[in-house]
Amino acid sequence: MSGNCHFCEIGDVKPGTVTMPSHRNGMVVVVKNVPVDTCANCGEVYISHEIGVQLDAIVKNAEQDGVELLVRKYLSVKAAAAAPFEPNAAAIVGQSAAILE
Repeated sequence: MSGNCHFCEIGDVKPGTVTMPSHRNGMVVVVKNVPVDTCANCGEVYISHEIGVQLDAIVKNAEQDGVELLVRKYLSVKAAAAAPFEPNAAAIVGQSAAILE
C-alpha cells in the first residue's frame, strides 16, 4: 500500500516492520519483524491479507502445541521453506518446520 492513510487521511503510508503481540487463552505469542505498511503521521498499521493469514497460523500452531510464551521472527512461508532447519525453542515445543527460522 502506498499513498495516503485511510485512517487520518493525511499521512503517507510506507513499508516497514513491526513487532506483533498476540494474547489468546493465557498464551502470549510475539512475532518480530512483521512486514507492514505504516502511516508516518498517525502510526496506523496495515497488514496484507497473506501476512495476516500467516500470523494467524503461527498463533494457532502455538496454541495447539500448548505454548505459553513464544517469541520469534517473522518468516514468510516461502522463506521458511528455503531456510535450512535449525532446532530452536519453538521446535522443542513441536512447532511446524514450515514456520520456524
